[in-house]
Amino acid sequence: MKHQDSSPESSNLSRRDVLRRGILGVSALGAMAANASAGSVAPQSALPEESFPDDIFEGMEDLFASSCTLTPNNVQGPFWLNLAMMRQDITEGLAGYPMSLYLKIVDSTNCAPIAGAVADVWHDSPDGHYSGFAAEGTAGLTHLRGIQVANAGGIVRFDTIYPGWYQGRTPHLHLKVNPNAGAELTTQLYFDDNISDQVFQNVAPYNTRGSSPTTNATDNFYLAALGMTFRMRQGRLLAGKRIVIA
Repeated sequence: MKHQDSSPESSNLSRRDVLRRGILGVSALGAMAANASAGSVAPQSALPEESFPDDIFEGMEDLFASSCTLTPNNVQGPFWLNLAMMRQDITEGLAGYPMSLYLKIVDSTNCAPIAGAVADVWHDSPDGHYSGFAAEGTAGLTHLRGIQVANAGGIVRFDTIYPGWYQGRTPHLHLKVNPNAGAELTTQLYFDDNISDQVFQNVAPYNTRGSSPTTNATDNFYLAALGMTFRMRQGRLLAGKRIVIA
């Protein structure tokens, strides 16, 4: 497991300050998308679409295909930062395989979308390090972190790159969702082992390290219920998940 840094830095206006002050809303979504930075750096080699099983090439609606069972909590991990970085593109130009993450946030009582829910995403870089921590060699950096607000359909989108791996963990990303200022879900989302192998073996800069020695089956925190749905579109991996909150 990675070393835990017990004193992460916080921004002057923290994510929880934003929630508490109530200055985020559905109307902010358009402005945030418009102000997102330009597209991420393209990978040095393409990931062939024919490498993937046929059943992940379904329509966009299938990215959210699941029951309205509550999304399980999962460990936060040591690398969350209390920031309020409202942006769709979280790459900051970091090279890696392009990926867009789509989340549909719904209420468990009726599966209705939760407009205005706040989603906070963070994950490691292709070399297996999180931004913003001296122990990771990334003090002061903020790549691969960001917040979005759900639109009227309960949907948020993050443009990012495929995460890397580090010892003891299968590839994953971290997520906090606040349906309102008084509630929070903290969890992780997981990838398909076959897709991870294709990326880590065939795409720069991942292929300098090779496949992750830890698979979903051997990760102590992995839960099948937190697996995402995937498809490819013009060289970009689309990952989706319905997030069900009480």
